[in-house]
Amino acid sequence: MLTILDSQRVLKMMAEFDNKKGSQSSLFKFVRTYMSMVLLIYTFIRAIRDGLWELHLSSLDALCKYFFAYDKQKYARLVPLYLAQMTALQSTDPDIHEEFIDGNFVVNKNQISFCAIEHINRIMKVTGGLVFITRNASARGRFFLTAPELSRFAEEVHVMVGSPTTTCKEHHDLSLAVWTRQEENIARLKTVLMSSMNPTKYEGEDLPNIITMVVMPAEVHKDVCNQEDIGQQKYANFVQERINTNEVSIWARMKKVQLKTWKTARKSVKHKVADQVPGSGAQGRQITVCAHVDCCTLTPRDEPHIGVARHYVWGGP
Repeated sequence: MLTILDSQRVLKMMAEFDNKKGSQSSLFKFVRTYMSMVLLIYTFIRAIRDGLWELHLSSLDALCKYFFAYDKQKYARLVPLYLAQMTALQSTDPDIHEEFIDGNFVVNKNQISFCAIEHINRIMKVTGGLVFITRNASARGRFFLTAPELSRFAEEVHVMVGSPTTTCKEHHDLSLAVWTRQEENIARLKTVLMSSMNPTKYEGEDLPNIITMVVMPAEVHKDVCNQEDIGQQKYANFVQERINTNEVSIWARMKKVQLKTWKTARKSVKHKVADQVPGSGAQGRQITVCAHVDCCTLTPRDEPHIGVARHYVWGGP
């Protein structure tokens, strides 16, 4: 399909359209960036589920820039090393490379398509199994040591008591219930967009929130719209310094990027003021000021009989 699209210059035309429209609308640029990221995640999932080795490596490589942009440092540090080692398999271990090309880098316990990477501990992912113990190191260690035997024992008990087993003939995501829920979610999303703002038709250099229409500050605007470029640059520098050469150890400290995001713009900032307030007595009172993008809230702190916060719309200086 990609070959057909490329032969008809569809991909090139789409890229030109995105560049032209993105230069006219920051909101459109962000939305297309988000759509690209989601498509990459779907591509990575497909590569795993269908056992497509080369697609697995290429999609994971494309996702690396987001690990760096959003300070996912464990992934940012180890995924490039993994990619370098797996790419070199063709020369370092041709037999393993051939097995991976044939799709044997994932596990599939049935013949249903898009169902690879099933695990032997699937049956134990219930209450009483792995659930609720992932944060307990010793319990987690014991579970992984005993999981294969517990899984085998559970299956033998099912056979012994004659528990009926159903054999699925198609992927669970193809069921009517899943289809219905997906269509309902799509309809809800379309309703929200139609009632607020269509991000693909908005024209303007500012970056507004689709729902609240609040315009993001300049620093948030810059980081949100350039996250891909920033992450890709960090990724390229990491590979050059720590993978291709030994200039810097792969385990050396990594500096966080700390990009501003949509969430940054709605972060509350609290200031404590201990001045004397007229009419509040000799001791005065302490007020907490919570400053948001578009509002300011004043709450008395040491007058317990006053239980209602006063809300003032911030109208500027």
